Amino acid sequence: MQAEELLERYAIGETDFLNADLAGATLSMATLSGTTLTGTNLSEAVMMGVDLSRSELTGVNLHKANLWNADLSVTNLEGANLSEANLCGANLWDANLVRVQLVGAKLTGANLWNTDLSEADLSRAHLDSANLTGAILVDANLEKAFVRMAELVGANLAGADLTGANLMEVNLSGADLTEANLSDAQMVGSNLNQACLRGADLSGAFLRGVDLDDADLTDVIFDRTTMPDGTIRNS
Repeated sequence: MQAEELLERYAIGETDFLNADLAGATLSMATLSGTTLTGTNLSEAVMMGVDLSRSELTGVNLHKANLWNADLSVTNLEGANLSEANLCGANLWDANLVRVQLVGAKLTGANLWNTDLSEADLSRAHLDSANLTGAILVDANLEKAFVRMAELVGANLAGADLTGANLMEVNLSGADLTEANLSDAQMVGSNLNQACLRGADLSGAFLRGVDLDDADLTDVIFDRTTMPDGTIRNS
């Protein structure tokens, strides 16, 4: 299927395009809200500013797709491949991103408010200045992710792998980091006020200037951990 055919069929009211092959298609600024594209191949597609809100994109292949400023709010992307995709400035509010592949994806400035990212692979992803307020990241993989200056107020990161993540100046106040792996994470100037870190691994983490007021540090693993005052702490 060509992009032109998809747009023509959508214009006359068709919304189901299951398992279509649209690799490399250009759909920038297109309105495709409420579309079903389950299993569709959109790898390397150019979709800047596209409106795919409230769409069904389960298992879609968006590897290396350009979704800059796209609207994917309230969209079901469960199990989709978004590795190395450009999602800078994208709106993913209340989207379902369970078990999504976002390895190396660019999400700088993206709106992920209340998004479900359970078991998602965000290793090496760029989440700088992203809004993850209220996001669910249970058992997500954020190994070596770049999360600087992001908003994660009240986010659920229980069991998440944040090994070596760049979490400088991140707002994690009230976040649930129970049994999260934060070993070797860089967290200079971050806000962990009232966060739950029960059983978390902070081995080798750098916490200089971090706000830990009223944080739950029960059973936290401190090993070579640089504390807010600059001292090294070992459990």
